[in-house]
Amino acid sequence: MPNGGMPIEEYREQLEVLRELYRKYENDGEVMIIGDFNADLGDQGGPRGKDQMSKLGKELADIMGELGLLSLNLSNLGTGPLHTFQANGDKNLSTIDHIVIPHTLAAEATSCRVLENNGDNLSDHNPVIATFNNKPSEWKEGQCEAKLDWEKVERQVIEDTFGKSVERKLEATKSPSEVTIAAIEEEVGVLTEVLTSAAVETIPVKRTKKHQKPYWSTDLRETHQEEIEAWLLWKAAGKPREKNNQLFKNYKDSKSRYRAVLRQAKLLHKEQENEKLAEIAGADDRGFSKKIRQRKGKIDKPQAVKVGDQLLTDPREVREAWATHFEVLGNEQKEESALYDEVHKESVIEEVRKMERESYDNTEDILEEPFLLSEVATVCCQLKCGKAGGNDGLTYEHMKYGGKALWSRMTALFNAMRELEYIPMEFKKGIKIPLLKQGKTNKADFNSHRGITLLNVMMKIWEKVLYNRWKPWLLSKGLPHELQNGGQVGCNNITTA
Repeated sequence: MPNGGMPIEEYREQLEVLRELYRKYENDGEVMIIGDFNADLGDQGGPRGKDQMSKLGKELADIMGELGLLSLNLSNLGTGPLHTFQANGDKNLSTIDHIVIPHTLAAEATSCRVLENNGDNLSDHNPVIATFNNKPSEWKEGQCEAKLDWEKVERQVIEDTFGKSVERKLEATKSPSEVTIAAIEEEVGVLTEVLTSAAVETIPVKRTKKHQKPYWSTDLRETHQEEIEAWLLWKAAGKPREKNNQLFKNYKDSKSRYRAVLRQAKLLHKEQENEKLAEIAGADDRGFSKKIRQRKGKIDKPQAVKVGDQLLTDPREVREAWATHFEVLGNEQKEESALYDEVHKESVIEEVRKMERESYDNTEDILEEPFLLSEVATVCCQLKCGKAGGNDGLTYEHMKYGGKALWSRMTALFNAMRELEYIPMEFKKGIKIPLLKQGKTNKADFNSHRGITLLNVMMKIWEKVLYNRWKPWLLSKGLPHELQNGGQVGCNNITTA
């Protein structure tokens, strides 16, 4: 890449070439850019980075941020000396050589070393060596599972293909012969495997549009066309580079305008999406689920997060940091929070104990009678399609179209859970997704986000069956209270406020 002594416009032009090449080949696989960038990213380049970013480093950082790239030798995997170039002996040391990779490939990197004092190296640059695990992994960062296109198949066809396939597969498996915790756990695994394999064999996969750009607008199209026309005129003139050349100036100005409008359009689109999520989160459950499902279908580059004074960019570290954050939120923080009320906590605990003691004398045990097949079938038939699935990849469509054989096995499973008062481990798992709060711009701050959880759909059916059993009894007791708005039909956070 051009060094700092050259005009910065030339450096930007070469970066533009790299950007276009990356965009061209990124859909064919993972793309790495390796070499002498003549750009020091400083302390903004990664955990190992130090000092201030150079002028060319700022240009490189903009492109890397746009494409979701990171410098591997500046990540936590990097070892050896920080500098990759020395001039005038050891007086001027800088990190201008990089192995630049997408965030989605970081999980496959196993090491990265900067070599020093190598007798075979006659260059002023230190070699940078990286290794990657090219074996197929169980789960790759940023890679989404194929989504089934249930809407593309008519219901009768689904019942004749998927439903029959589920029935055959269930007939080939044995129902649990005893009621034990191990049998419950095994049955959940069997039902999940049967539904997953039957769907893969009978339901087509959705085809995603790789080049779809929802942020594309008329202004962006016109600005892009102006940039192309200016480039063609400049190219036809032999690509003159004199500063006073009007064609060259027009081309550079049009490209700057296009990139500025492009960045603004992307930013505006993200803000609008977050605002839509915030608006429908409480009032439109179906619309909210649809938006979340659309997000899951995209390969979303992981965002950096700030923990203390350290900015984490490695996908594994970012994921672990988010897990720790949500875990802390779910536990007591009495030492850290001035709002923690120990007296209120103890009163709540005592009230729960009182309710438990009184329950032993309750003769109206709503769950005394086993669940019926009709109860489970009614819930499954009323499930709404198009909702987001949980950690196991199953959706309401799997349960709704699974048929009587599936509902019968689920009824037996729920009765075993009722008898042992046991909840399977898979029912306790979910996918936690941080969503940027409306009006927040600092994506690296945990407090700028709120979390939502995508739950196991079989567990939600279990809850609905319980709810249907309890609802008439609760209503006869005057519950819920008229001021209770949470979880009530026609009520949301707006009506509560």
